[in-house]
Amino acid sequence: MAYQPELAPSGATGVHSEPTVTSRITRALASRRRSRRPRRELNGFLDSLVQSFENRRQGLSDAILDEGAPAVREFFTQLYEREVPRLREAAGLLDPYLVAGAGDDFYREVDDLVRAVVIPAYSRLTLRFTRRERNDFHVLRSAHLAERIGWALGGLLLGTLLISIPVLPLWAKEWVVPFSLAGLFLPEIRRVVAIRAYEASVNRLVEQTDEEIGRLDRAYLTAAPRAQPSVPTPTEPFPVEEHGTRPVEEDPPPEQGET
Repeated sequence: MAYQPELAPSGATGVHSEPTVTSRITRALASRRRSRRPRRELNGFLDSLVQSFENRRQGLSDAILDEGAPAVREFFTQLYEREVPRLREAAGLLDPYLVAGAGDDFYREVDDLVRAVVIPAYSRLTLRFTRRERNDFHVLRSAHLAERIGWALGGLLLGTLLISIPVLPLWAKEWVVPFSLAGLFLPEIRRVVAIRAYEASVNRLVEQTDEEIGRLDRAYLTAAPRAQPSVPTPTEPFPVEEHGTRPVEEDPPPEQGET
C-alpha cells in the first residue's frame, strides 16, 4: 500500500473508542509506503487494493467463515473484479514505452499475480485472524468468563509453583499477583500479539507482491526495442580532381550569330 488511523463510532458522550484492527492495518500500510518503498508500483494499486479488502473484511459473514478458505477467496475475488478497470488503467500507463501488444501481456501477468497469489494468501490470513477476532481471542466459543477465571487460576498455580523454588529471593512471592492477572487478561494479551502478527503478515504480502510487479515492470521495459537513431542520407560528393582541387569549368561555346 497516506492513510490515517480510524476510530470506531463513539457514543453520545463524545469519547472515542480505541482504533480498530482495520485502522491499524491502514496505519501500517501507510508507514510502509512512507519509509520502506518511496516508489509504489502502478501508482500504489496493490496498496489500495489490499486496503479496500481490509475495509470490507467485516462484510465476511459467519456462514462464509464456516465454509472456509474457498468461500472467503470467492468473496474477495468479487471485490477485486470491481478494481480490474483501475488495474487496466494503471497498467496502460506503460503502453507508450512498450512494443505493440506488450501492455496487454503485462496487465494479464499482474492480474494473474493478484488472482493466484494476493487473494489466496490474504484470504488465508484474514480467515484465521477474523475467526479469532470474532471470538474475542478466546479459546472457547462460549463461556468466556469461565475461561478467564480458569486462566487466572492457572496463573495463580504457576506463580505458586515458581515461588516454591528455593533459589528465588523472598520478594519473588509477589509474582503470584502478576501471574494471576496475566491469566485473567490473557485474551487481551493474545489480541495484541495477534494484531501485530497479522499486520506484519499483510505488510509482507504487499511488499513482496509489489516487488514482483516491479520486476515485471522492469522486464517489460528492458525488453522493449529501442528506436534506432536516424542516419542522415549521404549526399553525392562534389567531383574533385586527383590532386584535390576543384576542376575548372570551361566556358560554354558561343551561340551562332555571336562574335
